[in-house]
Amino acid sequence: MLTLPRLFGITIWIACGVVLSSRCGRAWGAFGYVFGFLAGFSSSFLLTWLILVTRNLLLMPFPECRRGKCRTFRGYVWRRGSIYGWEKGGSFRYRCKCGDEYLREGNRFMEVLSDRTTHPYKKYQGGKWLDDEPDHNAGGIL
Repeated sequence: MLTLPRLFGITIWIACGVVLSSRCGRAWGAFGYVFGFLAGFSSSFLLTWLILVTRNLLLMPFPECRRGKCRTFRGYVWRRGSIYGWEKGGSFRYRCKCGDEYLREGNRFMEVLSDRTTHPYKKYQGGKWLDDEPDHNAGGIL
């Protein structure tokens, strides 16, 4: 589905391709137009990809897994067939090296249970990971 941020990103990629295409086309003719567009489009796409990878893997820390063995982004792998675990609307699916599966939505890290439902696990707040367990003493009110 095409959302406003995606439309904005695609528009910038195309604009970079067109700008570089016009500059290369003046110097190299028809080949320059084709080469310039492909080079501008793909380089802006790769820059966007690099920004997203840096944000998701390096700047947003990962919590320690339930078993306590996986502690950094190196202990996690993203879901196969996806772009760095991207699921939908800002959520990312990861599997730790122990085999547990997690879903990250913003500053929350949720465990994916065997029936494919999610359970709150950790919340990133104040520069550290805190338990995000539901309050069992509140009489069912969260």
